[in-house]
Amino acid sequence: MFEIPIDIDDTEVIVRAIFQPYHVNKKGRLKPKAFQSPAGKDEVSVIRHTYVGTYFCKCNAKEIEANGNIGKEKNQLKTYQGFAVLKALHIRSVGSDVNDSRDFFLGHADIHHGIVLEPNEPPDSNQAMLLNERLRELVEKLAIYYPDPKPETKQWLGADLNSKPT
Repeated sequence: MFEIPIDIDDTEVIVRAIFQPYHVNKKGRLKPKAFQSPAGKDEVSVIRHTYVGTYFCKCNAKEIEANGNIGKEKNQLKTYQGFAVLKALHIRSVGSDVNDSRDFFLGHADIHHGIVLEPNEPPDSNQAMLLNERLRELVEKLAIYYPDPKPETKQWLGADLNSKPT
């Protein structure tokens, strides 16, 4: 087995599995929701690609899909679509952070925005505005979306996920 340091370096490539109908709009672009924490939490699950690689990331995403996670919106199944890729530095540049959370699995991390939107409660407008700005910056300027050309397969057949995040 290999060693993964607990501290996440700014240069690490971080991957977020992307699912329909939640994370991609009809034009195939990332929605800000792709990096939004669930209500009542401040954690967005991501994978430390630098250490575990693309095959591991895809296996993990397909496992989430296979577990039949049904979303609250229209009781639709989550369908794996691809990956959003960025570096830890990008996450930190918007005022959020990314931390190791290996208790879930080795190579797992969470993005923390420092803002928790409570379920069934109206959000504080200043906090909601700050969170929305961060999410928009992440999806529009920093993250690179790699749609999976063959989402039904076990192997990643798309572009090298290390090739563009700078």
